[in-house]
Amino acid sequence: MTALAKRRNKSRAAVYLECLRDRLDDFVDGKVRHRCQMADADGCAVCIVQVDLVRDARRALVVQYERVTPQRMKVLRESLGCTGRVPRRGKRIFSGATTYIVKPKDRHLWRLPEAWHDAQELIADVLTQKEPRP
Repeated sequence: MTALAKRRNKSRAAVYLECLRDRLDDFVDGKVRHRCQMADADGCAVCIVQVDLVRDARRALVVQYERVTPQRMKVLRESLGCTGRVPRRGKRIFSGATTYIVKPKDRHLWRLPEAWHDAQELIADVLTQKEPRP
């Protein structure tokens, strides 16, 4: 089965998460890995992606997509301090070795090119930080 055929059998979220993970892993040359998880809820206008830096992984980590209740999504957004309107391009929140990407649910924001773009923006943010990440 070709890579394209395999991608067609996966959800849009899984393809986005795998591309994001792979781009980030490639950038650090496999020295560390990234775990990518997405939380989504019916009736909510945003999705939250959690990207964790994992130092002990030898190969790419499985991505996770989780459906949560609207109440759980509200708690997640409040814990991130992201209760208001989210900018169209999304918002990145850094917390130690974890980064959260909060973006609107618009389908075009979760395509493969967007995963590449989000990875590039995340890398640029990390490279321009004054304090090193753990």
